[in-house]
Amino acid sequence: SDTHVLYSPADHGASPGSALPAGVLGIIGTPWYVQPVIANREGTGWGPNDPPLRVRLSYSQDLLDRLGIDEEQLVVLRLNREGVWEVASGKQQGDLPLEQRSRELDWIAVTAQQFNGQGEVYALGYTQFRLRISLVQRP
Repeated sequence: SDTHVLYSPADHGASPGSALPAGVLGIIGTPWYVQPVIANREGTGWGPNDPPLRVRLSYSQDLLDRLGIDEEQLVVLRLNREGVWEVASGKQQGDLPLEQRSRELDWIAVTAQQFNGQGEVYALGYTQFRLRISLVQRP
């Protein structure tokens, strides 16, 4: 089976002034409205019993370079029903969500999200830079 997804720039409630989660400094680029519409070959619409989908957003490396933002600072945000941004992840490692990213292909993805037949608004946010120092050095 296959899933058809509609996505477009978000225009309902995704204002840059919406409250951000603790530790998130801002949003990069355009928030996106994502709506799964068909869940199978029979054309049955997406509903509350369908499996979660992985959300993956691309970004412009040129824009990050111009803004002085490292790729490790990026997080995927979801606008909740109250109009407040939250980090979109089901699992946490410390205070950072577990996600996958490709520095070569310029995208970041979070754990699978449950859509329950509804569309969601997603955006890329950025956090403070964290310097990671390896405790083991190899010759």
